[in-house]
Amino acid sequence: MWLAEIKGDLPVLVVAEGLFMYLREDEGKDLVRRVLDHFPSGQFVFDGLSKRGTKLQKLNKAVQAAKATVHWGFDSCEELEAIDSRLRCVSSMSAFDLDNDRLPTGFRMTAKVSKVFTGMRNLAVFYRMNFRPSASG
Repeated sequence: MWLAEIKGDLPVLVVAEGLFMYLREDEGKDLVRRVLDHFPSGQFVFDGLSKRGTKLQKLNKAVQAAKATVHWGFDSCEELEAIDSRLRCVSSMSAFDLDNDRLPTGFRMTAKVSKVFTGMRNLAVFYRMNFRPSASG
């Protein structure tokens, strides 16, 4: 496996932009655990869709343009922390909270609507998570 080719003796920063949503839930969780097992500590920085966001993927132009299918959605830091006791959520931010003045009109309008309809607010979220050795390890 490719992870074995990377030295695992130092902390690591894993940037997984546009990855986890395309994996099936079991594949994503397995990848996270393998990274945790390989490195002593570090951070994950990634974006993700909520479960509702995966159900609305036919409205997602980027997913449609790629002719892709998204599978794994998660709704909270707590849900991600439950993957492994070594994970801690440092921050999460809705994609609709970005400074979006230069983004396409459709995105800016969706961002405004998401502030009124809170169920839309977390369709797409950026996460930063720390991991450290477990207390028993």
